[in-house]
Amino acid sequence: MLVLTGVLFLLSALFMLYSLYAQKQETGAGKQREEDALQLMGDVYELQSQVKRLEDEILTTPEGNQKKTSSLQQLTVTANLKYEQGFSIEQIATSLQLHEDEVIHLLPDHVKERYA
Repeated sequence: MLVLTGVLFLLSALFMLYSLYAQKQETGAGKQREEDALQLMGDVYELQSQVKRLEDEILTTPEGNQKKTSSLQQLTVTANLKYEQGFSIEQIATSLQLHEDEVIHLLPDHVKERYA
């Protein structure tokens, strides 16, 4: 009986040591999983930031082209008004800070023919 009690005590001690060892291994694996989850969250955040930046670029590109177009239209209107008011090509180019050839390009076709 004494031997059986000793064996059971020894088995319980071994099981207790095994459970502590397994818990320690579990804790290490848990820490690794936690680090992996944090790394994954960081990667997801970085990708979301990049996607947002690309979406912003895509959405603002047509507006930028539209601004250039409206600026060109405004330059054309201004150059035509100044030409009709009697300003010379040189004066219009100076006031708009453009080259004379660019001003001629902005004017109507019948005016372009004079300077061609």
